[in-house]
Amino acid sequence: MPDYRGLGLAWELMHNFHEKLVGQGAKDVDFNVRVSNAAATSLYTSRLGYLVESMVQDGENAYLMKRELCQRADEDAAAKEEMWNVWEEPVQSAPRDGCW
Repeated sequence: MPDYRGLGLAWELMHNFHEKLVGQGAKDVDFNVRVSNAAATSLYTSRLGYLVESMVQDGENAYLMKRELCQRADEDAAAKEEMWNVWEEPVQSAPRDGCW
């Protein structure tokens, strides 16, 4: 689906996912990403603030990705505004303060 890359759809989807998790009282989120999926790994680490916690073997090697979630809506709104301000600039690291 190259036609849809770079439009911010994955970022928006993950942002909404984070909001739902926070609404249910989650403090952090983690999941596995296949090592072969370089595009997803780059998105999660450079745009969404995830850290690679470890490698796991579940059929194919995968990274265990993890990040803390915002607990305050104003912090998350400010982070979202900042994200859209830099969207067209070269990839920048996401803040590591747990917001987004």
